[in-house]
Amino acid sequence: MKPSENLDALLDLYTNALLDDVMPWWLEHGVDYEYGGVTERIYEDGRVADYDKPMWSLGRALFVFSRLYRLIGARHEWLEVAEGIFHFIYPIGEHNKWVWPQTVTRDGRIREPAECIYADGFAIMGLTEYAMATGDDDAMGLALATFETVEERSAKLGTHLAVPEHLVGRAMTHGISMI
Repeated sequence: MKPSENLDALLDLYTNALLDDVMPWWLEHGVDYEYGGVTERIYEDGRVADYDKPMWSLGRALFVFSRLYRLIGARHEWLEVAEGIFHFIYPIGEHNKWVWPQTVTRDGRIREPAECIYADGFAIMGLTEYAMATGDDDAMGLALATFETVEERSAKLGTHLAVPEHLVGRAMTHGISMI
C-alpha cells in the first residue's frame, strides 16, 4: 500500500468518525437547547455531570460548528447550533465589555470572573469563524473588540494571566500555543 493510499484511508476513517459519530453525539448530548450554548462536562452515556459552561469551551464550540458549516458542508443543524452559541455568549461579552469570564452558569450568569486571556482567545477564534461562516460583520467587530481588550491588558504588566489555573510542581501549561 502506498503512503498516499494509507493517508486517504485515514482521511476517510476520521471524516466518517467525525460526521457519523462525534458530531451526532454532540448534537444530541452537548448542545443546551433549553438555555443556549453547549455544555462540556458530560459522561460517556450522555448524562450531564455539571451544567456550568467554561467560556473557552463555548468559544471553541462556536469555532467548531461554524467551521464545519463553512468548510465541510452547509448543514443547517451546525449553523443553528453556532447561531445559538453566538446568541448565548453575546450578552455575556457585552456586559463585560468584551473581557470574557472564565465560567458561566447554565443560564449565562458569571460563575467565575475573567482571570486570564484563554477565554478571550477562544472567543476571538469562535467569533471570527462565525463571522466568516455567516457573513455577520457584527460578529467580526466583536472579535476585534475582544482582541483590543486582550491587547490592552497584555500591555499592562500584571493585568492578565496566561495560565488559567495554578499549576502544581513541574506541570507546564500548553494553552498559549493552543490558542
